[in-house]
Amino acid sequence: MQNTKSNLRANIVSVALTMFKTQGIRAVRMDDVAKSMKISKRTLYEQFTDKEQLLLECVKLNADNQQLIHANYMEQSKGLMDALCFFIKHGLEEFSRYSPNFFVDVLKYKAVREFLDKKHKSERNIQETFLRKGIEEGLVVNNVNFKLLSRMNKAAIDTLIREKVYEQYPIQEIFRTFILVFLRGILTAKGQKELEKYLGNEFFQ
Repeated sequence: MQNTKSNLRANIVSVALTMFKTQGIRAVRMDDVAKSMKISKRTLYEQFTDKEQLLLECVKLNADNQQLIHANYMEQSKGLMDALCFFIKHGLEEFSRYSPNFFVDVLKYKAVREFLDKKHKSERNIQETFLRKGIEEGLVVNNVNFKLLSRMNKAAIDTLIREKVYEQYPIQEIFRTFILVFLRGILTAKGQKELEKYLGNEFFQ
């Protein structure tokens, strides 16, 4: 019985995550999730007290999934640049599945926002380690304040969301442009040459 309840809860989170991503959070009601699952609202609320709790579980699942994908690729990658290019391509594919409204809606939920802030802080250390390895390989310039860079990147992303730039440009184009500017600023000539080899010249045109 317990296993059945666990499976139901996991299935609800999986279905709701897809709905939130593609439709935006505000547009998806608990009624909609229940109908998609072919369960009653009562059954849904037995698993999740409210929409915020469900959303938090969805965001946690998505974070775990992305972390697993990245970790698995790192184990088989041919090097730092190979891994970096995979992360970029995977990021572009991921963003193509999102409704722009998701990124605005998600910030309205305190518990979710706090989880994401904590997640981003822990990821900063991983990113710094990753970039320092790039310095050792001659791919990244050695005079970058990584902590300051991380804060500047977050501020830029917050501004893009607050100014609703996604209403004028596709999410994929915003992500691509952001990454392009970021990489042009931190890669050495050797690093840029390696990046173009992996991604193809069309990415930079």
